[in-house]
Amino acid sequence: MLNRYATSYKAFLTTQIKARLDAGATTIDDILNIDSVAVEQFQQQDWVQQRDALLVRKDIAKVLQEEAPFFEIYKILQLFDKTGTDPVLKDIALAHHFYNQIDKTRKQLAPAMLAFFEQQVHLPAALAMVNTVNDKYAALERSDFANAASLRPSSDVEGMSDGEKIFRKIIEPYKGRIIYLDIWGTWCSPCKRNLKESWKVKEALKDYDIVYLYLCNRSSEESWKNVIKEYNLTGDNCVHYNLPEDQQAAIEHYVGISGYPTYKLIDKEGNIHDLHWLHADDMQSFLETIDKMSK
Repeated sequence: MLNRYATSYKAFLTTQIKARLDAGATTIDDILNIDSVAVEQFQQQDWVQQRDALLVRKDIAKVLQEEAPFFEIYKILQLFDKTGTDPVLKDIALAHHFYNQIDKTRKQLAPAMLAFFEQQVHLPAALAMVNTVNDKYAALERSDFANAASLRPSSDVEGMSDGEKIFRKIIEPYKGRIIYLDIWGTWCSPCKRNLKESWKVKEALKDYDIVYLYLCNRSSEESWKNVIKEYNLTGDNCVHYNLPEDQQAAIEHYVGISGYPTYKLIDKEGNIHDLHWLHADDMQSFLETIDKMSK
């Protein structure tokens, strides 16, 4: 059905563009100004409607989601083929692409993606580089948590939609304690770079009664858990949530974020304070702030 749609829509566009040219269109904008009525008529065909209905099915969407990462690789391979790229350089470039994908998602490649990589790449060093990091995250996914209680379920705030109420519900168990809030995402390089150094922050603040609350933005369950395991972000004073996107967005709107990562401090009375600092490289100013809140 997808192939039929692609072929038919391409033929439809070719006909429409020819008609625009025959009508005297000379600029790119004019040539691509396809008749909206004709587009609507094409989309209303019964078989196109059947195709649209298929795309919203969860099983079909899952297949398309698994296929999507290949699109960029197909374009890269096409470019290599058209330019006659040296095979060694091709292998290095492909390995770089796959390595970056693993590093960005912090989870192992899907079996089909790994098989595709091993089929396309032949340089031993390139194969070894990607397989090593892929094995690392595969092992992390299989490993147990040192303190699984740090991961809180979304059911804690199930059915809630108001950002303030969700946030207050989450921090309610820690009333009377200082809360260090970190809003981050597994897709965010600065977030992960700072999380890697978070042990320095916790070491500097070990004498303070602080709860570390991590709220993750738009991240898969596997990636979320892998980053937590990789940087050992568990413990009696660590709390993690990976809420549904709408609930996370509601919280972010309430607390006010300036980007990712965003840091906030919640004092003992539950007041939210902005925290503008350079993470582990700027501990002195942070310690001064904590000292004031602890009194």
